Amino acid sequence: MPDPTPPSPFPLLAGAPLLDPAALTLTHNAFGKLCLTINGITHAGIRPIRALPLSNPHQWIFLLNAADKELGTLATTDGLAPDSRTELEAELDLAYFTTRITRIVNAQARHGVTTWELETERGCKTIHVKDRGDIRRLPGGHVQFADVYGMKYEIPRVDQLDARSRDFLETDS
Repeated sequence: MPDPTPPSPFPLLAGAPLLDPAALTLTHNAFGKLCLTINGITHAGIRPIRALPLSNPHQWIFLLNAADKELGTLATTDGLAPDSRTELEAELDLAYFTTRITRIVNAQARHGVTTWELETERGCKTIHVKDRGDIRRLPGGHVQFADVYGMKYEIPRVDQLDARSRDFLETDS
């Protein structure tokens, strides 16, 4: 039977321990910290990091301890117990929190900063972007913005925006 584990796209991390999803448990402790229990040992303050957050969010997740040392890698979240998967997804949602942009109302550049007036899934928002490097165009028509405060915003598919929003995006990014 073929090995269901996908080959690692990270040759430099080939020595990192590959974790068996079925052999570990993920929970949150009373302090809200993610805990990993494996081989009877519990590690608190786990920080999961997605290697491929946009293209493959459920594969290649690195689990770091409170000292930012890698405890291991999950090649896939398939095989995690449902409760563990829920706990992991909740932690990843916090780490990769973004607000989805549904419409661009206006964009105006002044003194090296572009002010974007947006409609988002959470209501109207005005953000300030320093330079074009803070607007990343990704495969599949996906666009990410990072404002001057480090907050992240995204457009999952540019082709789903109205024509005026697309015009602002093409002109000012």
